[in-house]
Amino acid sequence: MFSNQSEIIHQSITRHVLKDITNVQTLFDERVITLEQSPRGLITIIEKDCYQAGCDHILYSQAQLAGTCRTCGGTICSACFVRCCECVLPICADHLRMIDGRIYCRSCAVRDRLFGLTGKALKSLHHQLSKSGG
Repeated sequence: MFSNQSEIIHQSITRHVLKDITNVQTLFDERVITLEQSPRGLITIIEKDCYQAGCDHILYSQAQLAGTCRTCGGTICSACFVRCCECVLPICADHLRMIDGRIYCRSCAVRDRLFGLTGKALKSLHHQLSKSGG
């Protein structure tokens, strides 16, 4: 099977370990475990931590972690990361609100709706008053 009896075979395996991102002090740890398979072979197992973000995507590196939602505190990956157009804070897909094609967080959406309706009511009242001569 082997051309030379003294030849050493080395195999490297990478294994990702899914961990809970909320209870971790050091993110994206990496451990190297070397096992002796036989007198002529070694297996190196590299364990890399990965995490499931609040958006359900799996994060394999720190670069994929974009921020946390201002509403729930859940992690947001770089692919799902958006900011509220008013307060500019990050929000997850579960808590964003779309109004007239713009992205808002829940509190800015409520404020925008409230002031938007109040502004429309005032314009309508002004229009009615100007028609009636008052």
